[in-house]
Amino acid sequence: MSTPILTCLPADWHPETGICDDPVWMEVSTGALPPLSIADGAAIGLAIIAVWVIGWGYRVAVRAATR
Repeated sequence: MSTPILTCLPADWHPETGICDDPVWMEVSTGALPPLSIADGAAIGLAIIAVWVIGWGYRVAVRAATR
């Protein structure tokens, strides 16, 4: 998803006057997350599952140790 914004290219900007000679519309991404490939999504998913498994294993070990 992208949103058009009005901006000025560096070559058209005059810092001493604060005026842009030729403003242009550019598309900028407004998404919170960058687009992911399937491999990147799978790697993130596996990392999340691994953290849950480690937490579950820790909980089981603590319960076993306190009995």
